[in-house]
Amino acid sequence: MMVLCIWYASLIVFGGAVFALPNRNHEIVRGIDNESTCTSAKCVEFAKTVKSALAPNYLTVDPCVDFSKYACDGWRQTHTVPSGSPGMRVVIDMFSIMEANNEKILRSILDGDFVKETAFPKSDRVIAHRNFDKMKMAYNSCMDEAAIRKAGVIPLRALLDEFESVYPAKVDVSGTNSSSSNQELTNLLIWLAQRSTPTFINSVISPDIKNPQAAIFITNVDHGIPGSYYDNATIMANYTDTLVQMYRIVGGQEKSQTGSGNSSSRYVEKAKKVIELERQVIKASNDTEPDQLDTLAELDKVIPQISISKLFKAQAPAGYTIVTINGKMAYLKRLSTILRSTSREVLHAYFQTSIIRTFAPRLDKMYYQPLTQFRNVTGDDFYMPPAERWQVCLAEIQDNLDYILGSVFVERVFSPEAKALGDGIVDSILKSLASRLDALDWMTNSTKIIAKQKCTNSTLFGSESMLTVQVAAIVSNLGYQTSNPNVIDAAEIQAFYKNITVTTSYFNNAVAFSKSQAKKTWDALLTNDLWDLSRMRITSATAFYARNDHRIVIPAGIMQVPMFSPDLPEYISYGGLGSIIGHELSHAVDAGAQEVSANGTSTRWWDNTTTTNYEKKASCFVKQYATYTFPNEQGGPENVNGELTMDENIADAGGISASYDAWKIRRKTGRNDKLPGLEAFTAEQLFFLGSEGGSNT
Repeated sequence: MMVLCIWYASLIVFGGAVFALPNRNHEIVRGIDNESTCTSAKCVEFAKTVKSALAPNYLTVDPCVDFSKYACDGWRQTHTVPSGSPGMRVVIDMFSIMEANNEKILRSILDGDFVKETAFPKSDRVIAHRNFDKMKMAYNSCMDEAAIRKAGVIPLRALLDEFESVYPAKVDVSGTNSSSSNQELTNLLIWLAQRSTPTFINSVISPDIKNPQAAIFITNVDHGIPGSYYDNATIMANYTDTLVQMYRIVGGQEKSQTGSGNSSSRYVEKAKKVIELERQVIKASNDTEPDQLDTLAELDKVIPQISISKLFKAQAPAGYTIVTINGKMAYLKRLSTILRSTSREVLHAYFQTSIIRTFAPRLDKMYYQPLTQFRNVTGDDFYMPPAERWQVCLAEIQDNLDYILGSVFVERVFSPEAKALGDGIVDSILKSLASRLDALDWMTNSTKIIAKQKCTNSTLFGSESMLTVQVAAIVSNLGYQTSNPNVIDAAEIQAFYKNITVTTSYFNNAVAFSKSQAKKTWDALLTNDLWDLSRMRITSATAFYARNDHRIVIPAGIMQVPMFSPDLPEYISYGGLGSIIGHELSHAVDAGAQEVSANGTSTRWWDNTTTTNYEKKASCFVKQYATYTFPNEQGGPENVNGELTMDENIADAGGISASYDAWKIRRKTGRNDKLPGLEAFTAEQLFFLGSEGGSNT
């Protein structure tokens, strides 16, 4: 962590200094000008938290020499870093603690009963109860390990039987594998894609900065393990053994298709053939192949074994016309060559293996133990569930019924008052940023005009995603989603999940969820707000800015104590959450965003003079941060990479400065009473203590 005084020095460089804390602690006794002290339970508790975070000897520590020690040393002494696996990096800070606290709340929701009362008037409680029951049934089906164990491997075998009906492992009378027709292979790929099962043709829906109308990408192949592993003989031997064990678990000791042969030897042969095909496909998938727009007809020509047109049109929502996609034509050409020399038997085994890898973790753990053991051998996180079952099941709900869970979370820990305060903070910081643009001496006037188009304040209104604030080209997703669905409208949530049938079968629920996820991914072509960059769990204690669609996301999960609360003096919320909001909004006009225009296309809008001036100013950040150290994995000091961290460091400086300016204006009318036991601190000083939040990494 960098001391805050670094930020102050940086702010001076970029055109606006803020006050510094006094050089000697005895000067901090001025207090807040004749204002009352908040004595509510929340203020008392928060004040204790702030004071306990201070260095035990803070009265003798100079905050402008080591603000981090001054503000956080007490916190560090009471929060030890837990031990992890060898080579595992463990981080504990206010965000990880907030995530853990949010998890406790979510667990209590899932383990508890429906609560009828709510502060949000749009929520029909009868429908909300039905939504809750749906979520509860899904959670309970996951928690019922006895029922999962009793079901055994039968659910997966049933799914594989369904696969067999779509793409049977045919043989002719001579025992030679029959070929696969274009229609048959295409229909199978559609069937697998609709169940979120990866193959050698996968796609992602995401905005294209170079062409916002082309949102479909064919992605690189992912078989669940890194491509480099296929060249490691030891890992491949373990992988072969893993697949053999899974084939034996799923298929038993059945006879071969030709009626002869030992099942174990056949499984070994089958695994080797599947791995060889995976190796060829991975090699053909070139990570460095540049994106290029292709029509469906052009792609159909290069891979006659599959109808790319039919594959993608079957997944696209009704009413959407696919014009072009980012198609990886060179890869498809190489894949076509591979398919020409691959037998139906091997293709059948390849697809079957993908289904097993995807859905085996929804069986009792004894049935996918080989996959877990393989993970332990490679040291990767594949198939490694959290330590406790409730965490597995919480993740299932968050991945698949998140808006139901999020709606209850919002009702429990959020409020209309919190939303209103959040609105005000965003609005005031945007005004502060726009004002600060005028004072920048390193940005030319022509560049400032475009910068203001990207961040000048406009109207607040509820719209596409979470609580939306439209500010020229910037959209801020604050708190929770208000459209598609509106998280505080039970009827909209019910409609959103209407196609998911939840039962007491954990495995069948997983299949239903996979179908729903696949459909909603493609529905994003019509509802842009569901695009990957804009989606974040309402309960997440984090925030981010997406340059491609000029969107910041600030979920309700981070709008909690110690970062934010409408029940505390406003300098706490501006210092904590406000600094984060300012940080994210700063990214809209920084160097990293200089090639993304206000309408989201790839257009360089910084002129050469601005770029040159910026680099000169930024070099101060690079040099300054490079002098500071942090403990490396060996426990020794390692210098910060000032170049690598420059954008984030500048955003920190700009964010806290913009939030501070915004709070100074808000202070005239806002609530800024004292905190009990901290009366010796000024409001300004508590603003910056709030910005530290007890962080420790």
